[in-house]
Amino acid sequence: MYVPLFHVPLCVFVCDCSYPIEQVVFYAMSTLHNLLLHQDGAKMAVHHAGGLQKMVSLLPHNNVKFLAITADCLQILAYGNQESKVIAQLRFLTSIFHSFS
Repeated sequence: MYVPLFHVPLCVFVCDCSYPIEQVVFYAMSTLHNLLLHQDGAKMAVHHAGGLQKMVSLLPHNNVKFLAITADCLQILAYGNQESKVIAQLRFLTSIFHSFS
């Protein structure tokens, strides 16, 4: 089934870690995960919407299932894309340093 990729920026926006309803963020991340797994062009759409940075900012989350989905999304986005790997690593290291300051 084809899902229009113009929904990707909305899902990325909802994944903002300051969003007040945790379940909505979980469903948005699940939707992005399914799109990345099954929809052609989703990887590029998530990149253009800033999804990589948003997903890295969600890594300090405490829900194990949510972390598994987020980590898989990051792996899909980074596979075969050196720039994505560098961005994800830098963002994650920056978040670790900020947590210690």
